[in-house]
Amino acid sequence: MPVFILAASAALGQAGSTGESKSTIHFKNGDWLRGALAAYDQAAGVTWCHADATAPLHFNTDQLTEITLDGTAVGRLAAGNLCEVQLVNGDHFRGNLAGATAQHFLFDTWHAGRMQLLRSTVRKIAPLPKGLKTIFQGPESDDGWTHGKISNETIGESGNWRYHNGGFHAKAAASIARDLGLPDSSHISFDLEWSGAMHLAFALYTDTLQPISLSTKENEPDFGGFYSIQVNSYSVNLLPVKKHTPLTYLGQATVPSFRKKTKARLEFFANKRQRLIAVAIDGKLVRKWYDPKGFAGEGTGIRIVHQGRGAVRISNLRVEEWDGRFKGPPTHPIG
Repeated sequence: MPVFILAASAALGQAGSTGESKSTIHFKNGDWLRGALAAYDQAAGVTWCHADATAPLHFNTDQLTEITLDGTAVGRLAAGNLCEVQLVNGDHFRGNLAGATAQHFLFDTWHAGRMQLLRSTVRKIAPLPKGLKTIFQGPESDDGWTHGKISNETIGESGNWRYHNGGFHAKAAASIARDLGLPDSSHISFDLEWSGAMHLAFALYTDTLQPISLSTKENEPDFGGFYSIQVNSYSVNLLPVKKHTPLTYLGQATVPSFRKKTKARLEFFANKRQRLIAVAIDGKLVRKWYDPKGFAGEGTGIRIVHQGRGAVRISNLRVEEWDGRFKGPPTHPIG
């Protein structure tokens, strides 16, 4: 079955339209290629045109992660029953629930108009609270983001996150950060794709946009406290970080499914008043942490650090106010 993101597959009927010479095909090993989508067939795969190729190129869909179609502007939905929709194959989108029958759900979307989906293809429909502010949605470029240099002999030469077609890519160790003005209660979500080993650290509520070496943090320039959510190929850890306080992990959630995947939808939840940080993966809440020493985050920024193992891509990043409610029950003991 194809592994393309839903937004791309919904637009397949536009293949060959003006502007698609800047479309991009993404491969599981982290490579990508510009060109134009000429055809798609479930059995034969993708037919791709490139200016430097004398004949169309053919790719097996098993080696692809995504096709990004250029030139499609994000539209706006009229006010309605806005929901987050998750499909059984892992795809997700937002749309207004327009109706339901014994066999189908109907959704109004900006990218495909009215969609009719079989009930058997829909895993979850989560109504979205009204009145909550969307703080950031993107990325559309790396403007406004700060690239940082990582100085650590154990993870090799430092590189940069590279923006391309709606996402940040990294192979070498790299750091990128931005002060997004995180509210006291926030919800951060994004698509993560990886090839090979995966080891990332997400600093939440940081007041510095430069990476911090945890092993020598006392020698770093002054910084306020933050939370480091560490995501690797088999688990998620939470670490409160303060300059002059010994490091103590608050607990680990094992994620065995990561070993069988190359992509996932991650969500981070935070609430200062409750001293709460939580993580969900593919719509399932895997862990909540309550910090017994009080909320450690002293800033309003985020920082994403790739430890230089494997290739990764982050896209569809959304930062919103959070009403404190979860969409589903936890799948891991709460600690």
